[in-house]
Amino acid sequence: MILRPLESASDFELTAAWLQLKENSQWLDFGANRQGVTPALLKIMVQRQTNFIRVYTSYEDDAPLGIVALNNVDRNMRTGTLWGVAGDKSFRCRGSTQVAASRLLTMAFQELGLHSVNTWTVEHNASRRAVERLGFRFIGRQRQCHFIDGQPYDRLLFDLLASEHRELDPAGFAALRARANAAHARTCRRTRRREPCARGAMGRTQQLLAALIAVAAAPVPRVHAGADAARFACGFETSWSACGFGEQARARDRISLIEVAGRPGVRLRTLPGDREIAGSGAAERADLALSPEATGCVEGREQWWAHSLLFPSDYELPVVTAADSWPWGVVFDFHHTGSTGQANFQVDVADFPPRLRFAISAGPVVSSGAPGSPTRRWEIGPIVKNRWYDFVYHVKWSAHGDGWFDAWVDGKQIVHYLGPTLYAGQGCYLKLANYHTPVGKPVSVVHGRVLRGATREALGPTREALGSGPLP
Repeated sequence: MILRPLESASDFELTAAWLQLKENSQWLDFGANRQGVTPALLKIMVQRQTNFIRVYTSYEDDAPLGIVALNNVDRNMRTGTLWGVAGDKSFRCRGSTQVAASRLLTMAFQELGLHSVNTWTVEHNASRRAVERLGFRFIGRQRQCHFIDGQPYDRLLFDLLASEHRELDPAGFAALRARANAAHARTCRRTRRREPCARGAMGRTQQLLAALIAVAAAPVPRVHAGADAARFACGFETSWSACGFGEQARARDRISLIEVAGRPGVRLRTLPGDREIAGSGAAERADLALSPEATGCVEGREQWWAHSLLFPSDYELPVVTAADSWPWGVVFDFHHTGSTGQANFQVDVADFPPRLRFAISAGPVVSSGAPGSPTRRWEIGPIVKNRWYDFVYHVKWSAHGDGWFDAWVDGKQIVHYLGPTLYAGQGCYLKLANYHTPVGKPVSVVHGRVLRGATREALGPTREALGSGPLP
């Protein structure tokens, strides 16, 4: 399951259609006597930082299932209001909305720094059970204030403190989903009709978790609880070893300070035959590594990182050879502390033709990176030489489902990932890399400044800060 912002026109049209259906809208209150919303109003809402609206997707693919959201987010009072709608009726009773809402609550308390989240349901609405499973406590009743078909109903009020929140384990719903899948399959076989088995049709929606929406305009900067406050900065003006980096190279002359396009950096260069370097095997390597202690990626810690890299004229793309039918290169990574397996996060160059990509590998299974392994990838684009790429990362290190990793390139967000970011029982360490299958020629990669801070603002001016807009 992924929680992602509303981005495309189809996102706004689909979610607005869910919210306009009476079976959903009758339980909602958007203020100003509105119960349904239009795509245009949703676009306005997501631009206001008092609203925090996310689409959640299925476990099997990226198909949208519904939305979960916070609004009335108040930075000073550290409060917000939770609401949500399950948009796909075929997924009812599987716990998807509850898991999505639980993850959103984790983001509310950890990323936004909220102290208390409230919600409400209309009496007789089955969503009360879902609210209670999320840990909310009943705090009162607002009498006969909600009208459905001219009939007044009470609203039941709930709240949840940050100290009381415990994120739901998706594994706890696995058996429930399996039973629901089996029952759904039996229904399809009995009816012999395709329509009840399809997913995503606009007419088949169900509201599972609904509460007040009131659109406000006060901006809410992101506040981070439990963040790693230690700042790290290395600009490579005079040294790399003074920053704590250690060499993994055939010889010290493979690493040198350089200035490119007005920026200081460090050049990592391999020559043909630079193999068997720090476990590289037949691949060639010239890397700089921080220790796990200096990197600080330990269970439960949140960090912001920024770095830059450049592919100079003497960078050679990985090529197919008789020895390597699947060529690749790695230029940056957070490497796990184990002995084998894919790095937890890496910037690599691969595919046909070779392209720049992100990859994440984490969780209970140590990934080999091979097809079918639990490695996820995001494409950045083709390699452009002699230009600086500026990267920004926001990560919570965890071997469990409460981790996250967001990544921007030159101000554009490429990765919004929720899930494990470490392997179980392991930490990780940062590497500036030039690690690749042999190409028969010298290969160079230039790395620029490396920064870490407790907040995005602590990183200083970056293209991400200028170009990305509100963060998820």
